[in-house]
Amino acid sequence: MASQTHTDHNLGDLNSRWAELIESEGQMRTRDAAARLEVSELELTTSRLSESAILLSEAGLPLLKALEDVGPMMALTRNESAVIEKVGRYRNFDFTNGHVGNVLDDGIDLRVFLQHWKYAVALSLPKKNGSLRGIAFFNASGEATHKAYLRDDSDSDAFERVIEQFRSPEQLPITAIEPVKDKVYQPKEDTDVDKFQASWLGMQDTHDFFFLLHKYRLHRLDGLALAPEGYSVPLDVSSLQLVLEAAASENVPIMVFVGSRGCIEIHTGPVHRVVSAKGWLNILDPGFNLHVNESRIEQCWIVRKPTVDGIVTSLEAYDANGDTICLIFGVRKPGRPEDTRWRTLVQESSRPKASV
Repeated sequence: MASQTHTDHNLGDLNSRWAELIESEGQMRTRDAAARLEVSELELTTSRLSESAILLSEAGLPLLKALEDVGPMMALTRNESAVIEKVGRYRNFDFTNGHVGNVLDDGIDLRVFLQHWKYAVALSLPKKNGSLRGIAFFNASGEATHKAYLRDDSDSDAFERVIEQFRSPEQLPITAIEPVKDKVYQPKEDTDVDKFQASWLGMQDTHDFFFLLHKYRLHRLDGLALAPEGYSVPLDVSSLQLVLEAAASENVPIMVFVGSRGCIEIHTGPVHRVVSAKGWLNILDPGFNLHVNESRIEQCWIVRKPTVDGIVTSLEAYDANGDTICLIFGVRKPGRPEDTRWRTLVQESSRPKASV
């Protein structure tokens, strides 16, 4: 782990305010409490070192690989609007590109950007009949990039060995937090639309879309607004629920992508139980949960990207800040065209955005 710089921080006051918050409103997730207390989740988590948290000396690939011995775990990745949880094993690592790589198990499927993984903390959180134990990974801004939790069938002894192997010799709270650096984009009005659309139509792979946006320095939503006609279609925000419900009822397998700053977690396969409750749209399946805050869905789009295998269709949801909530694709493999059932389902189940 890189050396840490600590600033003066009244930890006693922070813990007192946290205790008062719990007393008045009951137990809540550390992330939610941190937002209420106007500190980062990392700061709040490490304010209780030795009580419910242990700072680790490594937050990258060696620690991730060590989790393979722990057996089945629950992998969790979230952003401000969505949470994805998958059960599987941390194994089959491919980091031939250095800081960017994959963890690919039948259950846990991650795209990892290690340049954003700076800190790791072992957790022991209270729950009914015991505690929930795991590891949380954080970026330099104190945001959680990813979390890994033990299950009843995990090897708890192996987990203990991992913690002891990577325990930091200095158990000091992290209070030096770097501000989030926002990307600078070019106004879409300055874009050569003809060239951009020609580049869109020339894509050979869905991953080319990232490089297309980078080339023209466009925000993702501006790119959708400038797409060739028919290649991006604005939808009513109810479309995410409608498409997920249709995929479940028609047994059409899908791919669900939810990302943080530093990690994208993916579900591939069928979905079964889609439930909307208390303002959250949920998939509640064995080994896979998705939770989307419905009030934060500001935009939905159908997006079509050319590839060497034909058009690939996605349904994409965004919040009011233009940040991606989740992306939904049909299950497909390289060398094979998109499943026409998925393409038809998206077209027929989604609801067009009403014209203003």
